[in-house]
Amino acid sequence: MQYSPVCILLHAVKYGEKSMIIKTLHEEGLQSLFIYNYLRKGKNKYPFLRWPLAIVEIEINHSGKASLPVAKNLTLAYVPVNLSRDVMRQSVALFMADILYHFVKNENDQLENIYNYVIHAIKALDQNERLSTYFSIKFGYDITELLGYGIHKGLDSQAFFNSKTLQFQMDEDADCLGQNASEILKKILSENIMQVHEIKTDNRIAKELFQNMIEFFKSRIPEAGLLKSPKILHDLFL
Repeated sequence: MQYSPVCILLHAVKYGEKSMIIKTLHEEGLQSLFIYNYLRKGKNKYPFLRWPLAIVEIEINHSGKASLPVAKNLTLAYVPVNLSRDVMRQSVALFMADILYHFVKNENDQLENIYNYVIHAIKALDQNERLSTYFSIKFGYDITELLGYGIHKGLDSQAFFNSKTLQFQMDEDADCLGQNASEILKKILSENIMQVHEIKTDNRIAKELFQNMIEFFKSRIPEAGLLKSPKILHDLFL
């Protein structure tokens, strides 16, 4: 069987001298693929595999004999404007890939919606003139929503965000963010990720929201302990 989906590259690791195993996300779910020879005259035929979250069209052959489907003839389906050369944007992309790699499972019934959202988010990260410290917070909470945690409940009518239940509520208690932080989070969640950079930045609140999000991941998602990128992102931005 042969097919050519447009895939999002989540992870790549060398296998032997010339081969590579990559993990991808496409419309039908997660898939690990084997690239037999990625070198041509000693150089990488696919240099874009070094970019986090490269959007790539891949010819996949699955004979049933090999343990992994074979990938070949990889081509960029989206050519980035800034992401391939901007270290700060690449750091955010690594955080996004880290979350997707560890949190998304093929059993999830929102895989197509997750895929479409991530494509949109990658283009937003690449194309926005200014990179907001709120971008990673927006992405993390949106993915959490798509994974089924329902954080948008009460968004329009309730005043305070409860960082343990991940829902908005009318009355403030010990688990709630302050009113200013709750209001900014409402703006972040309500805004399209393509426009999140237009929200006026408060670095103190950005740090609080980011740390709350990571703590929630750790309390509810077992794989959150495997994330390595949050500390890098925190040191760079917050």
